[in-house]
Amino acid sequence: MDTHCLRLDQLPGSSRLILDYSYQFQNLTSFYRYPPYHPESLAQAARAVQYPSDRRERIHTALASQNPGNPLLARFRQQDAVVVATGQQVGYLGGPAYTVYKALTAIHVAKQLENHGIPAVPVFWLASEDHDLAEVDHAWLFDSQRKPLRHQAERVESGNAPVGNRIAPGIDAEALASVFAHLPFGEQIASLAADVYDGRRTYTQSFRVLVERILGERRILFLDPLDPAIRNASAPLLAEAVRHFTQLSQEVHSRTESIHAAGYHAQVHLESDTSFFFLLDNGERLSLKARAGSFSTGKRTFTAAELADRATAISPNALLRPVLQDYLLPTACLVGGPAEIAYLAQCRPLYDALLGRQPVFLPRSGFTLFDEHAARRAASYQLRMADFFVPETDFVERLAHTRIPPALLGQMERISGQAAHLLDEMRRDLLGFDPTLARASERSQKRVLYQFQKMERKTAREIARREERVSEDAAYLRGLVFPEKHLQERLYSILPFLAVHGMGLIDTVAAQVHENCPDHHVLVV
Repeated sequence: MDTHCLRLDQLPGSSRLILDYSYQFQNLTSFYRYPPYHPESLAQAARAVQYPSDRRERIHTALASQNPGNPLLARFRQQDAVVVATGQQVGYLGGPAYTVYKALTAIHVAKQLENHGIPAVPVFWLASEDHDLAEVDHAWLFDSQRKPLRHQAERVESGNAPVGNRIAPGIDAEALASVFAHLPFGEQIASLAADVYDGRRTYTQSFRVLVERILGERRILFLDPLDPAIRNASAPLLAEAVRHFTQLSQEVHSRTESIHAAGYHAQVHLESDTSFFFLLDNGERLSLKARAGSFSTGKRTFTAAELADRATAISPNALLRPVLQDYLLPTACLVGGPAEIAYLAQCRPLYDALLGRQPVFLPRSGFTLFDEHAARRAASYQLRMADFFVPETDFVERLAHTRIPPALLGQMERISGQAAHLLDEMRRDLLGFDPTLARASERSQKRVLYQFQKMERKTAREIARREERVSEDAAYLRGLVFPEKHLQERLYSILPFLAVHGMGLIDTVAAQVHENCPDHHVLVV
């Protein structure tokens, strides 16, 4: 299996909206401002940025506090500098592998803007405010047999507190090394994880340090929105969103209806009482419901004026968060995954009303990684990527089918072909004699040919039963490529891949990032 690109419509779960966004953008011009792969889009979005100098100084100070000594700070301070933003929840052990792919994409795009004379800085938004611990307190790893293993952090319940401020449980280096046993760099990566997750850092701190170490010399600025300085800088936009909520809500609901009417799905489900806000109160993040011009946590109700006065305690929901990000930063490009690109279709009324501009929304680069051993195994079974995305029993059968003795398989195909030919002749003769009999013979022909196909499948299943190697290879390959019925990049942490290939893997992946390619990369390392 050679390194190659795969169109998104060949991947499981790709929505029509994402396919059109990537390949038929002209169908979506009413929902997004810039075509993501047009050569002029990034420059146009950069020119549209209007970023007050006092806000730049304020955010620069906050970023300098969060990123001491980072050389990108000086570039951010330039009056014409723009940002390429990305971000992710602060998941255990770095979250899914695509976290790193997002960062690499943002770094690459910023470099491309620099090459065209536009000062640009990549910034990673640490989604530390999210309060759903169950989403981020585990990671998926694999062992030397590519068996998926869920690595669960010790869970300490603390209500609806933002995850980012919670202490991340420490890692037992020996236990993790046992998971990575027989992987070439297993001990090194287990030691790295244990050094970062030492039981003293928060989820945000651990996530940030791990990603930073993985990126190595590739620089990116990190922004934690729970920083009081960032909360204070956010207050004007959040207060304005509260004061104009009724109108904004109507426009977003209308936009969502338009998305449905165009035959697409709306990523964020909206109820009649959905607001765009949470309240940070006494260490918890509380949902605010919109009710008759007021906002309620269930225990306390605020008028719009009262809530606006507490803007530093407001946390945005998924639809408002990117708008806030691009208010705080001079964003020319936002790098996101498929779900993020989808919900941004609902955000345009918020961008138009609160910011007056939108960045380019660029899909992150996506990867499926094969080691050479796995690639040879896949090639020996003549596998294509599409063959992986089937039920497990069908996948095993597909591998076993290639092990049917050639003479036996040739005999089956020859007899099946002869039968099809003879039945076709009979159906043609019957057509002139009695059309109803011809139709009946057609149905019979399908049943006969189905039986031949069924015999081939039964033969393949018997081979799978007899040959242990086929079952082992099936488990190995499917565990690597389509674990737990997920794309590799959406389930596994990057750590097991580093345990296989070493830290140099990041250089290999970074070299394959392209800002003008919507396809998924199948990469043999």
